[in-house]
Amino acid sequence: MTTFPQLISLLATRPSPQMTIYSQERVEFNGPVIARWFAKVANLLGSDLAPNLFDGPFGFETPSTVSSDSNNETRQTLCLAVGPWQKLTWSVPALAMGLKLCSDSATLGVSDILVTDSVDEASRDALKRGAWVLAQPSTYLTFSWNGEPLPDGVLDALMEVGAQSDALEVPIPQRAPTSVEEACGITHPLPPDTASSESQRIALYQLDHCAPIAVTHWLTGRSLVLIDPKLYSEQEAQRIAQSEGASLLHDGAH
Repeated sequence: MTTFPQLISLLATRPSPQMTIYSQERVEFNGPVIARWFAKVANLLGSDLAPNLFDGPFGFETPSTVSSDSNNETRQTLCLAVGPWQKLTWSVPALAMGLKLCSDSATLGVSDILVTDSVDEASRDALKRGAWVLAQPSTYLTFSWNGEPLPDGVLDALMEVGAQSDALEVPIPQRAPTSVEEACGITHPLPPDTASSESQRIALYQLDHCAPIAVTHWLTGRSLVLIDPKLYSEQEAQRIAQSEGASLLHDGAH
């Protein structure tokens, strides 16, 4: 089993591209960059966005997020209305810190979190219900929100993440899973030597809930190619995988 700090350390030792994204453009992320993203997001979740035991982010009264019965705790929820690589860089740290993920921002309440690339009515509704709302642009290589001025209460996700330390500084909550395998729901880890006997690159085309697949293959030494299904057909994805020297994964198996 692998702890979240161990995963960060593992990725930090890999200077080669560990995640190549085909979306509006082709962008590569090496291991240290991903490691810094994971550490920064975890630091943000574990400090500024951590649930307050007495008040929500805008003064809404709310009970403690942790019940006296550890088997009946209310977990903070994260909703990600962003692109594929942003989902991955937020979801892995969030799961490791004990948050749960959802796909419907309408279910968010006090101290829950919405990260979105579109500040719309759903975002404003989440804000009114006491959730944190962070706006992150879909474009690459930007350091702050570059859209319309943000409404009062909506935070600039890149500014908030960028202000955090590159190293993991917050403690992993006691209620969080003890390993990234448990956090991501990985029930069948691959043996460590898998990458040496098979393709060392894995292409993912179905990108919903890809955190378990990504972590599984990172732990075996493989790197990832993420292909945005909104922009590329399956036939195009096959060509991309071939050009990248990657095995295209279908429903968790290749």
